[in-house]
Amino acid sequence: FSAPVASFEHAIDSLRARLNLKAGDMPLLRQWLKAILRQRLTPTGLTLQGLTFSDRSDELEFHFPVHGAPKLIETAKQFGYLTDLETAPLQLEGMMTGSIDLLCRHQGRYYVVDYKTNHLGSSTSDYEGDALTAAIHHHQYDLQYLLYCVAVKKILALRQPHAAFEDLFGGVVYLFLRGMTGGPETGVYFDPVPIDLIQALDASLSP
Repeated sequence: FSAPVASFEHAIDSLRARLNLKAGDMPLLRQWLKAILRQRLTPTGLTLQGLTFSDRSDELEFHFPVHGAPKLIETAKQFGYLTDLETAPLQLEGMMTGSIDLLCRHQGRYYVVDYKTNHLGSSTSDYEGDALTAAIHHHQYDLQYLLYCVAVKKILALRQPHAAFEDLFGGVVYLFLRGMTGGPETGVYFDPVPIDLIQALDASLSP
């Protein structure tokens, strides 16, 4: 993300060869990727370009045990989440496993970042405000990222056992890349996610 210009251009050339892109497509692609890297993702000023290698973990895998019939959806609804889903408890047994696109650290706090390539429309407004919220709910990405939050809580408890989770967690950022064309908020969905909710979900999923 913070590579010098020469490395960035090398990556562009590699992408062009792999995708068999035309030379005329490259200026637009270069402009788009730079917009994605520079765009502010959180109120604290997090950008992809500002992340050092030591402050990021890509494709972070997680595994944690669950069993019984945890009241995951019911718990989330109490905090105003997953309101469109059925209230019946999920039947889970075994291991919850997954991969987070990016876990990064900014100003001492950790953020879950997920990349999405959904085509939501052809205008800027399709990637802003209520339109992004609707897409999150429609694809149940809110359920997905709540599970990610629980996983991050468990990971941080192992890595920094003496630090309080509320002092470490910053929130969730979903990047709808097609909409990230330079606008201040276009294509970016940010949710700070209440700490109390994450702790309650962790308890509901624990054996």
